[in-house]
Amino acid sequence: MQAEPGLDENDFPLLRTTDAGYAYRLCEETMRPAVVTLWGRWPEKKVKAEMMRAVVDGEMQSVLDRGTRVGLVSVLWSETCCEIAQLFIEPKHQGRGLGRSTVDRIIHQASRRASRPVIARVLLTNPARAFWEKVGFRVVDTTAEHHLLERRT
Repeated sequence: MQAEPGLDENDFPLLRTTDAGYAYRLCEETMRPAVVTLWGRWPEKKVKAEMMRAVVDGEMQSVLDRGTRVGLVSVLWSETCCEIAQLFIEPKHQGRGLGRSTVDRIIHQASRRASRPVIARVLLTNPARAFWEKVGFRVVDTTAEHHLLERRT
């Protein structure tokens, strides 16, 4: 995906390099069961490196609830679509509509940017597929490891 401006930084502040540890811990807390089920192990070094790269490259932004960081989101824009590459909500804050409101704001921005479809990839073993379907996404492709979901704007 080509780099374009991400989400509005007033709503979704960019992470600083010092936040990379938080990004890794939240990824591990939310993704480890699905990853271990699919691949048999948690690839710690690879995930740490990927989280650091995403933070350094300015791809990771905070999800806030009344000024408090409760999760992270990474959105990649191209000429043809908007990909929600990562969406992590801290488990203690899940079920309160924060993921839904984040996705709604992304869809709103995508509709203003030439009505691009919004896509997300979900591991086959990740129960979050139900969340994506609940917020209007549908599976458009399946690989050996992921479901590709899409929502038209």
